[in-house]
Amino acid sequence: MTGNDHAVAFAGVSKHFGAHQALEDVSFTLRPGRVTGLLGPNGAGKSTLLRILLGLARPDRGTVRVLGAAPGALPDAAHRIGVAMDAVGFAPRPTVRRHLEVAARALALPADRVDRALEQVGLAGRSARTRYKSCSTGMRQRLALATALLPDPELVILDEPLNGLDPEGIRWTRHLVEHLAAEGRTVLIASHLLAEVQQSVDDVVVLRRSVLFHGPLADLVRQGGGSLEAAYFQLIDTCATSVGSPWTEASRA
Repeated sequence: MTGNDHAVAFAGVSKHFGAHQALEDVSFTLRPGRVTGLLGPNGAGKSTLLRILLGLARPDRGTVRVLGAAPGALPDAAHRIGVAMDAVGFAPRPTVRRHLEVAARALALPADRVDRALEQVGLAGRSARTRYKSCSTGMRQRLALATALLPDPELVILDEPLNGLDPEGIRWTRHLVEHLAAEGRTVLIASHLLAEVQQSVDDVVVLRRSVLFHGPLADLVRQGGGSLEAAYFQLIDTCATSVGSPWTEASRA
């Protein structure tokens, strides 16, 4: 782990795409053993931030450290970072188990990692023999999670993991995330479902090109009278009407 015990650290990161500024002076840290929610409206820069975090894009300014190294320079990155990006990228015909076997082979992982991942996400037994095209939305989300957890990663990044899930699936995912953090992993969840985020995370990063808030969930919720939704929209609306928002200044202090 890094010397200051941060699993991820963004410092002054900015990114342009032509005349469009996607990120401006973004700074925050993620700590091991904590679940952090990444929040922001559409177009806020969340996808760009995740791409930079994964080494798929480079910032124009600023630095990023992931598990002690720059993105793209982290040794064994595919084994140390697990990513679930909205259950995409799976062929329709292979079974759940076959998808994981192919992924394990690509990562040179032992065969027993497949069984462990299936157990972790509740897809062992008959479910493992289901073809992807026949999987429910919940099963597809679980397969995406199993693929992310396959290498036993230190950092887990989940992009909209609750999309399309019923209440039972949402509760199950929440418990899994809590367990991952309790094992000492760093978990980052990007989501639009504010009510569920309020029940699932320890810390929050609210992004709208710049970081509007970064800190414990409880500190943000307190500003909304106990509601993350109220606090979030107060923050977003204040940002839209005031450059020098007190929320922004407090989050940077």
